[in-house]
Parts: sequence; C-alpha cells; structure tokens
Amino acid sequence: MFLGRELPAAVEWAMACDYQRGDEQPGIHWRDVWGDQVTAFPGEVEQPTKANIAKAARAAIATIQESRKPGRTHNRANQILADRLGEIFRGSGQPIRRSNEPVMRNGKSVYVEGGGPFHDFLELVLKPLQRYLRERGLQVTVATIVRLVTDDFPKA
Repeated sequence: MFLGRELPAAVEWAMACDYQRGDEQPGIHWRDVWGDQVTAFPGEVEQPTKANIAKAARAAIATIQESRKPGRTHNRANQILADRLGEIFRGSGQPIRRSNEPVMRNGKSVYVEGGGPFHDFLELVLKPLQRYLRERGLQVTVATIVRLVTDDFPKA
C-alpha cells in the first residue's frame, strides 16, 4: 500500500515523522517517504526499504496509540445482539425508536437513553445475559443495543 501511494496523507505524515534510514533521529529523512516533489529543500532522496517503512509504520502506530484517549472497547457481542434482537422485536410490528429522557447528573441536566417499547423489551431480555457477562468481567448495555439498532435502521 505504501509504495502504491494508497495510504491517507495523515498516515504518510505519521510515518515520515518516524522514518529512519539508520540510527539517526526519526524524521530526518522524511523526504524518503514523501519524495522530493513536495519540497524545494535540497537533499538526497533514497528509495525507502521495506524494513525501514515497516519500522516507521510500527513507530507511527505506537505514537498514535499512546496519544489516544481511552474509550469504549469494541464488543462484537453488541452488534450481534443488536442485529438479532432488533429482528425479533421488528417481528412484533412495533417501530423501534430512540427515546432520550432528561436526568440530573452532577447538578446538570443531561439526556440518557431510556423508555419506549424496544428499550423495555431489551431491559427484560438482557437482564440474565448481563448478570452472566458481569460475572466474567464483560458487559452489554441496553443503551448501546438501542443505539446500534437505530443507527442501522434510521427513521423512515
């Protein structure tokens, strides 16, 4: 992908910042990644080796991972449950809609997922599964399932 210039510019930039020919500081030979067409600075450009590109890519991945903010980890079970339970509920003929309810948190009014027939259905169906998963350090939430189902099937 790299040699074919199929990577997004941001990825190439990250790799250029971490690219090394040898033991010098990363980024000195950035033009090996970008080429000499992007600058008027004089200097020698070399064809990057696969090993150096791989090393730069690993360094770029590490840099990006270090700067990422923690967030929700992907849980494949959420999508599977959303697909299957959404289909089961649709069989009832009732529409699936999201409903946000206002609540107070830390002295501020915020909206949380809640209410409605599909939400109530999930509350009932997911309780035993949530208990089972919690014992194993895992979880699925009603709000996540509702969000995934309604994102997959937007309002008509």
